[in-house]
Amino acid sequence: MAETPLPVDEKLVTEIVELAGDFSSPERINRAMGKIFDSLLHRRITPKEAGTLCYIAQTILNSQRTVTFIEKSKPRRGRTFINDLPTAIRD
Repeated sequence: MAETPLPVDEKLVTEIVELAGDFSSPERINRAMGKIFDSLLHRRITPKEAGTLCYIAQTILNSQRTVTFIEKSKPRRGRTFINDLPTAIRD
């Protein structure tokens, strides 16, 4: 049986968007997810809507982790990976 969509709660949309901001930090996304959780408990959104929003938030968090990993993996300026390898100690 299909869920009946609830009317759009513009106030809730504004609250979630303000909490998420520009989605630039995990903390902001977690605050938005907390609001989604709270909204589901108070029946302001359907379980399907909450699941979809949290899936999107999780995807953004995974993307942030990937970008951070790639940035940390880049060689530092003036050095290459070969220069970072340990060398044998010779007496």
